[in-house]
Amino acid sequence: NTVININGGEWSIENHWVNQIYRGTINFKNYIDVNEWFFKSEDAVGRWENSKFRYKNTFEATKKEWCELYTFFRLLVDGKVSSVETKPKTAKEKLDEMIGLAEVKKKVQAYIATNLANKKRKELGMEVEASSLHLIFGGSAGTGKTQVARLLTDILYENGIIKKNLLKEVSAKDMVAKYTGQTSTKTHELIESALGGVLFIDEAYELIPGGDSDTFKKEAITTLVKDMDDYRADLIVIMAGYTAEMEKLLKVNAGLPSRFVNKIHFPDYSEDELIAIAQLQLRQQKQVLTDEAREKLENVIRKAKQNEQVDGNGRWVRNLLQFIRQARDVRIVTQGLLEDTEALNTITLADVEEGITNI
Repeated sequence: NTVININGGEWSIENHWVNQIYRGTINFKNYIDVNEWFFKSEDAVGRWENSKFRYKNTFEATKKEWCELYTFFRLLVDGKVSSVETKPKTAKEKLDEMIGLAEVKKKVQAYIATNLANKKRKELGMEVEASSLHLIFGGSAGTGKTQVARLLTDILYENGIIKKNLLKEVSAKDMVAKYTGQTSTKTHELIESALGGVLFIDEAYELIPGGDSDTFKKEAITTLVKDMDDYRADLIVIMAGYTAEMEKLLKVNAGLPSRFVNKIHFPDYSEDELIAIAQLQLRQQKQVLTDEAREKLENVIRKAKQNEQVDGNGRWVRNLLQFIRQARDVRIVTQGLLEDTEALNTITLADVEEGITNI
């Protein structure tokens, strides 16, 4: 009996013979493969959980394939090869694999396509209409805005649209100083540190003037607008925050709307998407749920979403799983199971029931 437990990524192998099961039972857990698995005889049985792959019940190997198989295992025995290398995923592939966000991905793809086309036009000496590259990411907390910004930066760099693979992550608070005359310098220095890449301003709505820092916030926005013009060929700015608040921010300065014409809305996750996020995070952490624990966890997420108790979307799921893991750890320590390797990564119904009391 063999357990295949590969978390994250796709295992691409050129030769099918590596994927042959001649006899016995093979259990696939959290496994994804783009190739076909071949079950040569009736003695070969496959079981799978949270897995996706293709398979056949017959296998016909060519002489060349058997020679390759023999060579591979000789190298393995001689210690000259120890594992099959996996091909790293591109930023585009990682973006495509993010749960949900269909419209977000569509708009990001359109944004990238426009930039690629304009880049080619410039290379050919064609006229390119001036357009803003800056973006507004609007949506609730935990909907993937920061992650998409990071992947978008990677994609832009991989395609030669920006000079540096740099995402400078700041908040509105980082731009505003405590004393008169310091905000402009502070904001300008942050912008300069992001030249050649992307400046990501999270919770940018905090720049909306109000209170004791009203003048300082206006100064920060004025500096931002000016520098975006001065460095328009060497800087992309992404401002992120709650959708309604971001619309208010754009009204603060007459220069903001024309510079941020690219707006992408990040919707809240659905019940099924929240469950999928939880399952993905558990797989990445190599955690195993019992059947009862899985059913309970899914019911908890559905009920919380229906009752509008999900505050933070993906972050809420992450916090929920953290409390469940803590409950599991208390249990295995109390029961003296620290030496039980299976118990260390198994979550039971009792763990879920105890963990949700803290959320």
